[in-house]
Amino acid sequence: DIKVAPDGTIWALVNTSVDEVNRWQLFSLSPDGVLLDDPQISDFEEFGRGLDVNAAGDLLLCGTRPGVESSDAWVKLTPKVGKGWTVPWVNETVVNQNYDERTRDCGFVEDRIVVVGEAFGVHDPNDIDKFSRWFVVEFGVNGVELFEAVATDVPAEQSGYAAVAPDGEGRY
Repeated sequence: DIKVAPDGTIWALVNTSVDEVNRWQLFSLSPDGVLLDDPQISDFEEFGRGLDVNAAGDLLLCGTRPGVESSDAWVKLTPKVGKGWTVPWVNETVVNQNYDERTRDCGFVEDRIVVVGEAFGVHDPNDIDKFSRWFVVEFGVNGVELFEAVATDVPAEQSGYAAVAPDGEGRY
């Protein structure tokens, strides 16, 4: 994923595999393409899935990382000024079920942070089959979860959201 900040800084999020270890790397480049700093490198087996920059120059990342039994989603805000945060998101729509939360994208939508993707697991307590179901989670800029929705009983066997596309009117 590639985004350009208001000051012209180019941000590039890439996933790498070295010696069978997966990590995301975040590069910052000048408008001329010159590397500005050493890349930020993730922890062991993390994947970067989404990147966004808002008008203030705040940087947003999201992705997946190892959880207890499967992958968990995460979102990270790095503000231009001040202290940032990283929070996990774990689907708990069916009690005592573990899900593989697969973040696909994230973005700023006005004063909210929106994360989308799919949650793979048992969504119907009366059916042991595992399916992917779309999810959307909204966070405040302080990292507090404001809203979440996971499709549990949709007629499609598999579903997932792939991108955040703000419409300019506060929706996406």
